[in-house]
Amino acid sequence: MLTCKTAYLSSTDLIAQHNEHRRLFRHIKIRAPYTDTAYLIQTLVDYTLGIAAHPEIARYARTLTVAQDGEQKSLELDEIGDNRDAPRYTNAGLEWIRKQDSGRTRSAGAGLLFEAVVDSPWFRAAGVDTTAWFGRVRQFKSLVGIDDGSQSQRDYSMSDDASWEERDMMKAEMEVAVMQLVVLLFTQLDKLQTLILRRKADLSADPGIASDQLRDSQRVLELMVARIEDDDISRTMGSHKLAEAGHITEDVTTSHTKASVLALRACGHLTSPLNNLREVRTDIEKRPENFMATRALDAVFASSRVRNVFATCLIADEEEPAGEYHGPSPSSALLKSVQPYSGIERLELYGSALGPAGIAGLVHRMPFLKVLRCMHEPKTTGFYGSAAAGSEWDLDGFLKAVATARPVMPYASPVPQTLGDSITDLGIALPLENYPYTTAVWSLHNFTALKRLEVGAWVFIGPNPASGERLGHLKPSPPRPGFEKWDRKKDGQIPKLVDVLPPSIEEVFIELEGHCDIWRRLFQGFAAERAEKLPSLKRCAVWGDLENFDYRTDTQEGYNLRETAAIAELEGQGVEYMKDGPHQHFWITEFENRAIEDPLSH
Repeated sequence: MLTCKTAYLSSTDLIAQHNEHRRLFRHIKIRAPYTDTAYLIQTLVDYTLGIAAHPEIARYARTLTVAQDGEQKSLELDEIGDNRDAPRYTNAGLEWIRKQDSGRTRSAGAGLLFEAVVDSPWFRAAGVDTTAWFGRVRQFKSLVGIDDGSQSQRDYSMSDDASWEERDMMKAEMEVAVMQLVVLLFTQLDKLQTLILRRKADLSADPGIASDQLRDSQRVLELMVARIEDDDISRTMGSHKLAEAGHITEDVTTSHTKASVLALRACGHLTSPLNNLREVRTDIEKRPENFMATRALDAVFASSRVRNVFATCLIADEEEPAGEYHGPSPSSALLKSVQPYSGIERLELYGSALGPAGIAGLVHRMPFLKVLRCMHEPKTTGFYGSAAAGSEWDLDGFLKAVATARPVMPYASPVPQTLGDSITDLGIALPLENYPYTTAVWSLHNFTALKRLEVGAWVFIGPNPASGERLGHLKPSPPRPGFEKWDRKKDGQIPKLVDVLPPSIEEVFIELEGHCDIWRRLFQGFAAERAEKLPSLKRCAVWGDLENFDYRTDTQEGYNLRETAAIAELEGQGVEYMKDGPHQHFWITEFENRAIEDPLSH
């Protein structure tokens, strides 16, 4: 009887511990103020040491958030009183780690972590000098015997009178430490499903950009991505991976890549800790200095297991902020050879600036892409959101590049397939103040599988193709070749929506965005022709102002009468008017909400 009671109590304790660890560590949140990278590093160090001392933590982790956001505030804010809405930079899981047996966890974790890195097959295969690697994180220097005992050597402190050069060097050193610690966490958390980055991070291994100090960690990440296995046999129609260690295309000949090929062979028997990663979100403030080349997310785009990517501030590789193009990175070349196709099904780009060539280069490895949404942000956008004059976006070319892209296929297909044959959901947006600087869309018929479209009316209001002339007094654009005989009176400036949409379309949502004078032309003939040309259409809805309000001559009563008549006219064309419609595109609201929600909350 005593034995049964003891067993019962023991099992109860284990269940309680399991539930507690699950609550604390299913979502590991590592956050710091925007201005305090040192605190971010300390939190990363605490977690890596804590997981080394308590490896059971890794069994529960499903989501990892690494963020620098908000303003400089107290690091110990609690959710009470006046601080209820203030960002918190600590959490219950972090506090649990910091309180374990005073200093025992830290000292035990340090020794175990050092052994884990030294013995790691990933670090060995990448040829990492572990002594140098540990020496790049100040909190780890004592592990390798190079700590001089000074406080500044341990916590990245700096005197107030430090020069700008010293501050820049410190900033670079801290960026190396952050990257190393994030990659180290990846090796520890092999059950991770969702990664959320709320700070700028370059995950590529481009020797033209990355410092020598960063390259070790980036090569470890590269090897882990290269060893990701695609277990979705049904989706790839039973095909085998094109990527076997050493199967490298002939044009990849750099010494970096040759070394990586040898490293791949050395870890060919290993299973990547990133095998379970399915979703990646990057949520970075839209600022000119935060634009990143798409190569920065090579490791994400190369994964055959990641399904959803929500990214901000991306530009084409050849359009990096510094204006220097280093050519295809060896990391990209290697990963494209051993991971030739991506598993991404949903790609949402927010505040990004990609032209036709940039988007084509990105999506040509995405044969399973179903949902594409993009909010364009001109690279010349200032801090207050105003676009510089002449900052064009060739939207028509962008969409044609996507629709006609022939992605790398994981299986042999008797009929060449394009992304236009697979994309079912398309959303395009621009900040309202930037809409004049875009070319118009006149046909979406290349999207043969498209079922849902959400756009602003501006996508149909491009310049006159022959003259470059725009509506109103907007800055002219260069004329487009092939439209020399354009007849404005005959051909018009705005296409008929019923002619633009493909027959497959089922739902259309259009925001008027101040273009209250063009909807009549856009929907001309819609009711009469939709049954024939759009047989699958179930819903077409618009929101925004249908009539202009002239404060000099209009009365509210007169405006209301005109608006009521306009709604009746619109509905007569079979179009739903959403009088209390959203203040922005539905998908943008979803994107912004997703940035703050916990992926494990539902």
